[in-house]
Formats: sequence, structure tokens, C-alpha cells
Amino acid sequence: MLRFGRWVRGPEFFTVAASLAFYAMISIPPMVLIAFWIAGAFVDDPTLEGLGSQVDGQTPDQLPVGEVLRALIDIAARAGPVAVVSAAWPATAYGAALARAFTQVAPESERRIRGWRGRLLALVLIAVLPLVVFSALAALYVVPRLFGTGWALTALLGLGAFTVLALVIALVYALFQLRDTRWQDVAVGALIAAGLVALTTAGYLVYLEFFADFSDRYGTSSLATAVLLGLWLLLGNAVLLVGYRLMLRRAIRRQERHR
Repeated sequence: MLRFGRWVRGPEFFTVAASLAFYAMISIPPMVLIAFWIAGAFVDDPTLEGLGSQVDGQTPDQLPVGEVLRALIDIAARAGPVAVVSAAWPATAYGAALARAFTQVAPESERRIRGWRGRLLALVLIAVLPLVVFSALAALYVVPRLFGTGWALTALLGLGAFTVLALVIALVYALFQLRDTRWQDVAVGALIAAGLVALTTAGYLVYLEFFADFSDRYGTSSLATAVLLGLWLLLGNAVLLVGYRLMLRRAIRRQERHR
């Protein structure tokens, strides 16, 4: 535990997390664009636009996520196949960054994941994103009709979002394996990471709602959006690294016990 604490406080941890956050800012827009383009083949544009409106209503005014989503939905509706294929290269940059980051933070790694393989693995994540979009649409339009509105709806949507987040993180950990890990190791690491993401996101939203003065300083400019998104991505990728390292540590301890 002391060794883990020293690693978290060390410069390597922050540097790798910041690098991941940078590549995430590059890759997330084209990733989401491709996901909406695929989803648009099965649902109409007003339905997708409703998803952006719902997200906009649930986020603080200082973080215009809904506006960004609606812009991406509009671009996806007008994009052709060539544009979508072209977006695949920047969209997979995050996969290459994950490969390097996990290799750097993995204790006693048995293998390496090269950047090109990370890009290929990122295509799997991109293929899963439309399912996340469909799940969000189903939750927003079906769950309220079954359970009504109020705290019960909020709790169910929160639980659903946490479950989807944990599954996506588990998929990332399973794809980018540097040791022989069991599904229990992946599940523990993913649940820890998802829990930390939920806590940091909740704290971040409280900060934006009650303490931040970005609106006074920058208004709703793109600079404010980039700063706020970048800070959240830094926190999110930091806990992603924490969950991954804990998963590998658990696998190492299990293997040492069976020697």
C-alpha cells in the first residue's frame, strides 16, 4: 500500500495521466461522431437530438456537454462514409496512448502493447459505443414510462450509467492485458475505477455548480469548455490508471500464492 501511495504521488503517474487526457481530448469527438453516425442508421435524427437535450438538462451550465453532443449529432447526420472513415485515425489515437500508458504503469509487465495494436483495439471500443448510445436512448425513453419521475428514476439512471461505465472499463482492461489476468481481477479493477470515476465526477459537478467561476471569466466560450473537459479527463484517466494497476497487482499476488 505504501508503494502504491508513492507511485500515485510520483511524477510518472501525473505525467502519464496528463498524456492520456490529451489524447482523449483528440479522440473522443471523432469516436462519438462515428458512434452517432452508426446509430443514425437505425434511429432518426430527432431521437438522437433528444439524447443531447436530455444530457444538456442534466449537466451544469458551465459544462455545455449537451451543446457539444448536439453539434456532433448534426455533423454525423450530414457526414458521408469517406468522412467517417477519415475520422477513424484520430479516433484511435487514444488506443495507442492507452497501450503506451498501461505499459508504463504496469508492475513487472510480461509483455508490451505497441501503438498500432492499441489503435486496432480502439476499434473494438468504437464498435461498442453505438450500443452505449442505444442503451442511453432506451434508458431515457423507456425507464421513465415504467418507473415515472422523481428520485427513483434518478437512482435507476445513475445505477444504469454506473453499470455501463464499469462494463466499458472492464472491456478496456480485458483488451489491454499485460499479464494473465482472470475475470475476477478485471471485475475488481473495473469496479474500483468506475467507483472512483463516479466519485470524482460527482465532486466535479458539485464544484462546477457551486464554486466555479468559469462563466464569469470565460462565459460559455470554447476555451472554458476545453479547460473544464480537460480537467475532468485528467481526473478520469488518473483513476483509470489506478484501477488498471490495482488489477495487475491483484493478479501478481494471486500468481505468487500459487507458486
